[in-house]
Amino acid sequence: MKNTFSLIIIFVACIVMTAGFTLSYFYGQTVESQVQFTTGKLEVDLTKTIDGDSSNWEPGANNKKTVNWTFKNIGTHNANLKFKLNNIWIKSETVATLAYLNEFSLSDDDPEPKVSWVLHSECLDSWEEKDDSYYYKGVIKPNEIINVSFDLTLEGLHASYLGANYNVTLTIEADQEK
Repeated sequence: MKNTFSLIIIFVACIVMTAGFTLSYFYGQTVESQVQFTTGKLEVDLTKTIDGDSSNWEPGANNKKTVNWTFKNIGTHNANLKFKLNNIWIKSETVATLAYLNEFSLSDDDPEPKVSWVLHSECLDSWEEKDDSYYYKGVIKPNEIINVSFDLTLEGLHASYLGANYNVTLTIEADQEK
């Protein structure tokens, strides 16, 4: 009985081992896959210009300012470009001090002045606004220069924002052409 039981265990073990070797033969083969990396340099140069005097900006459509950014791909690869505008008002301490000395009250509850950003019509064909960002529709080749221009209009300037600075930060993302 012991011999029969031992033979059954050896026979089952041989079947399991044969099945395991067969499965490992079919599933254990490797397939070569190649991942291609392209090395190089991807850089963008940025230049900003503002038309007119930006030191004494008053509300109204007649006092709009034009802001133009020029991007240049100074890298060695084609690039896709996107940017986002971040702006903030920084109140002037001088205005607050003068208001205090003249017993004029300034409210911290005054809403920030609204600045309307309108993309120039010549940029509409090459730029797309999506998710609070602007995407260049084409590919920027090495040494290629592209422009984007906006008209800015100031609306609703309250006394507490007289002398305030309007700071704009441009966040740029460039990646290699896909």
